[in-house]
Amino acid sequence: AATVERMDTFWATAISAELCGWTFCSSRAMRATALAFALVALVSLVSSKDDGVLFLEKWDDDAWNLRWRHSDNSKYTGRFRVGKPNDWKNNGLRIPDPNKHYGISALVPEPIDPSDGLVIQYEVRHSKTYTCGGSYIKLLTHEEGFTPEGLHDQTPYSIMFGPDKCGEEMRVHVIFRHWNPNKQKIEERQLVAKPLPVADNHTHVYTLRLTQPSTFEVLVDNKAVIKGDLLTESAFSPSFYQPQMIVDPEAKKPEDWVDAKRIPDPRAVKPANWDEREFIPDTDAPLPEGWLEGEPITVPDPSAQPPADWDEAKEGPWQAPLIKNPKCTVGCGKWTRPLKRNPKYQGKWEQPWIDNPRYVGPWMPPYIENPDFFEDRAPLMNIGRIGAVAVEVWTTDPDYYFDNLVIARFDDVPKKLRTSDYAGRVQREKAAAKERAAKLASKEAKTKKVPLTGVPKAVVDFLNKPALKPARPYLRPVIKAIRKFPAVAFVVVGLPPLLALTVGLALTIYRARQASFRRAVLAAYAKKYDIKPEDAVGERLGDLAGERVPEPQPDPPKPPPGPQSPDSSDAEGEGAKKGGSAKAAAGAATAATGIKKGSAGGSSDEFELVEKPVAKDEKKKVPVVEEEESEEEEEAGGKPRRRTRRAA
Repeated sequence: AATVERMDTFWATAISAELCGWTFCSSRAMRATALAFALVALVSLVSSKDDGVLFLEKWDDDAWNLRWRHSDNSKYTGRFRVGKPNDWKNNGLRIPDPNKHYGISALVPEPIDPSDGLVIQYEVRHSKTYTCGGSYIKLLTHEEGFTPEGLHDQTPYSIMFGPDKCGEEMRVHVIFRHWNPNKQKIEERQLVAKPLPVADNHTHVYTLRLTQPSTFEVLVDNKAVIKGDLLTESAFSPSFYQPQMIVDPEAKKPEDWVDAKRIPDPRAVKPANWDEREFIPDTDAPLPEGWLEGEPITVPDPSAQPPADWDEAKEGPWQAPLIKNPKCTVGCGKWTRPLKRNPKYQGKWEQPWIDNPRYVGPWMPPYIENPDFFEDRAPLMNIGRIGAVAVEVWTTDPDYYFDNLVIARFDDVPKKLRTSDYAGRVQREKAAAKERAAKLASKEAKTKKVPLTGVPKAVVDFLNKPALKPARPYLRPVIKAIRKFPAVAFVVVGLPPLLALTVGLALTIYRARQASFRRAVLAAYAKKYDIKPEDAVGERLGDLAGERVPEPQPDPPKPPPGPQSPDSSDAEGEGAKKGGSAKAAAGAATAATGIKKGSAGGSSDEFELVEKPVAKDEKKKVPVVEEEESEEEEEAGGKPRRRTRRAA
């Protein structure tokens, strides 16, 4: 409009100058002034070329939150921020948190009429993942009194455009809210075709071009993915175009209407010699040798016995289970001839087809006036003026970035953004991705799994056996280490024998040292008690086992040089009972005591202790040993009484 206005001013000035020069302006100065004014107007026209940009947002300044305001609606708990991924140079509008509704909008400087054509374009990047979420924009319908803070999910829009994805279902939305003049209401018309968005973590640019009278085109990454006419009946649902005449939906074909052009001949009869049997019994096949036709195929099992608790009165007669007849080595029962292909087979007989004498023709339902008919040759004029731009989405993913949102009359500025800014950004992202891939490949090359063969494979297969499943949590690090470093398998194979060898060697050394130590102990024991080494073995072993070793039997005592009186024997016994003499204690400790039994005085027994000489320096080392001596005495009344004496 500004360009047309400037052109009108230029031509008006030029014409007035021409008229002034030839008619009204007689002086040369006045003609020069008019021509100079026309020249200035022409220079102003050339120097002030209109780029057609109606709205442009890059979110690269600190005043973005003055232009864009979050909705006050409680549904929109998410809050946009500005930021940039690692590969961007400037900021963009960022969705920071997952699983939230976001709502933000900005007013356009002047209401935009799309009837003259529009170019809508923006860039979006899903930095991490793109699993489920919308990243489209809405061009809100101009309404008096609308404020961005009042945005809600029912705020009317004129155009909705952009990618949307959830799971396997994804598409690029192109939706118009169009005024239906016949129904006198607004209807949402959605593009039937589903242009697919690019679901990766790189930046992509989406462009929608609308031109008069009714053409549209969708571009993804500067490549056209769909192009068509809004008035094509199958392009949008419901369609922008409603025909004047439609097929009567209530019409039904008459029951007597015959639309079968040809029918089977009802007068045709199958010939009598027509053979439809594909296979017949082979009459030339003989009965197999050994086939017993009189024998049953199964017979009762002769070895079966009725159960011990079978009650025929309650359960009836017991029947043995059936088994295969042992006589039927070839076959038993009725023999059936095998089938063979029928040489006279002619196939299934069918009636020949003839022209239907009652044929009327194909039935077509009648056409009626379309009650929804309307004609809109310029649909862009009826989608409503645009008063604001909104990003109103829900997403389960974080880190969506929007940038370079532009609405323009012409494609000059959007094309420049696609071919320069976006192209440079994509090149930087590809270079960074290539560098990351190279680093990852280098890392994988260092930790690349080598196919296991030989001993490592055998070890891994052994450790993965089902029998070792309870120990799998402990074996998993070993398996992982073998897959990463196959040489570990040799350590795993060699470790058990090495441990067994180490333990065996340690036990051998231990036993050798124990045997040497025992020999030394036994030698000392034998020397100490003046016994033979072979006799000390049993005694020492008894000591080690915690058992009392019987005292070695002494040599028979020598008879005393003179007779002993009974009084001295009794005194000696009483002394042994109270504590014993040093001679008796030393004799008991050294296990060298001899006992001599004799008779004196008629009714009582006598015991004599004979001491074996002990070395002078060993008397203090003799262990204390108790020895019991018993004798029987006759109590008053004639009953014997046993008396025991202990000598220490």
